[in-house]
Amino acid sequence: MAPTPEDLTERDILALDAAKLYYSGKTQAEVAHDLHISRPTVSKLLGYAQRQGFVRISVIDPRDQSKDVIAKLKQRYDLIEVVLVCPPLPTRESLWNSLGSAAAHMISDMVRDGDVIGIHPSQTMSTVAEYLQPSRRKNLRVVQLAGGLLPDQDNQQVVARFASSLGAMCHTLPIPAFVHSVAVRNRLAREEHVRPILALGTRARIAIFTVGSFEANLPALPAAIFSRSDIAVLRKRAVGDICGRFIDTHGRVCIPDINNKTFGISLPDLRRKEQKLLVAGGEDKTHAIFACLENGYANRAVIDYQTAHAVLQLGHD
Repeated sequence: MAPTPEDLTERDILALDAAKLYYSGKTQAEVAHDLHISRPTVSKLLGYAQRQGFVRISVIDPRDQSKDVIAKLKQRYDLIEVVLVCPPLPTRESLWNSLGSAAAHMISDMVRDGDVIGIHPSQTMSTVAEYLQPSRRKNLRVVQLAGGLLPDQDNQQVVARFASSLGAMCHTLPIPAFVHSVAVRNRLAREEHVRPILALGTRARIAIFTVGSFEANLPALPAAIFSRSDIAVLRKRAVGDICGRFIDTHGRVCIPDINNKTFGISLPDLRRKEQKLLVAGGEDKTHAIFACLENGYANRAVIDYQTAHAVLQLGHD
């Protein structure tokens, strides 16, 4: 929420003055002279002004605005909204930042008063949380939809950071993504501190998630649960995972026994959500993104331009 004039601190006012002078064409040295401060202070104030939302810099990349690609994705996969991004660097961090910033803007437009927002913790969701701004909407709740493939504490921190950034109440699942048996899963689901979280996740109007590539997630799979034969089957069939559930190119679970020992939202329940936002990109996730969109697990998407092209090409093969 934007501050009122009465809310502005002395630092806010100085940052605003520095930004106005700098973006009117003055150098940082000239701004420092005019405001009687040091040049390093000007640099810090300009960065502060951007983080506070006082300054908005727009770079119009024609690839981000590709009406043809957006229209094809919407039509082919019955999507409500598609946002394309073009990371400036060929690194995973640059991709995460581009996806996270775009997703945060979309989320701010999606939420309503009283919404329950379900998320599946991941590095992508952690980056989205960094770009989220406190929402004007009231009585928001963020709930963890499934156990994550990050260490348990990291999973809960991602959900907590997401909720805090949005200004929402936080509900985490203190459980792993995979358990040793169906009996253990059923017992955990009945526990007093878990049952209401699962019920809240079922009621969530919005689900926000990414897809994982199998090879990237392989080191996180517990050897006590995934046998060598399981891994061999997944290597052969899996294109990735959605909320911890490994799928093939047709969007079907690869190993029903493992699926039954996976804790969290089921794929049919995900498909039934009113708003399903997929935030994903990168060549290694192309087939997983294709399977997700092809089988109706998302109706909104934030995706990078190159991967969007590759997904559309898969649809022609």
